[in-house]
Amino acid sequence: AAAFAKMREPRLAIRDYSEAIRLDPDLVQYYVDRAAVFSKVRRVDLAIDDESEAILRDPRVAEHYDRRGQSYARNSAYDRAIADYNEAIRRQPEATFYLHRGVAHQLKGDLDAAIADYDQALARDGRLALALHNRGMARWKKHDRVAAAADFDAALAADPTLDIAVEHRKALAREMVQGAHATTARRAVAR
Repeated sequence: AAAFAKMREPRLAIRDYSEAIRLDPDLVQYYVDRAAVFSKVRRVDLAIDDESEAILRDPRVAEHYDRRGQSYARNSAYDRAIADYNEAIRRQPEATFYLHRGVAHQLKGDLDAAIADYDQALARDGRLALALHNRGMARWKKHDRVAAAADFDAALAADPTLDIAVEHRKALAREMVQGAHATTARRAVAR
């Protein structure tokens, strides 16, 4: 099954993981791996089912909650995603779990909670480029352009290949220049 998954043969991988589960339903990794394949083929509902089964069979593993949270977020079920990230963080407060919860908060429109989660992620891993980028996006949406620019710059310093940070930094720079021109024009008219 793993070979088929790597060869980009999801139908065969799912078939083999299903057979493996039938033969040994207590091996949690089969559910986790089949869920990953389901996610790749956009069968998020089936991925959630397998991730839920993994949690039922081994509820101590924080990653199971994180993975299911990511699936819920893909389905725009942000409250359920946040609940799973909360459980993952309670069990193991890793930077990536805070990052993922921050994304869910941001997609839900709660920018302050998103920024707080990105801050927590960065407190655990100060060079987590995606957390820096995402915090920059949240700050930009809150019209804090200077802080957003600093976050984009820090994200690019941490990972110069993060293309989305390059794009957003350039767009923000254009917006800041246009804003400066508008301010200058308003001052000239006011005189």
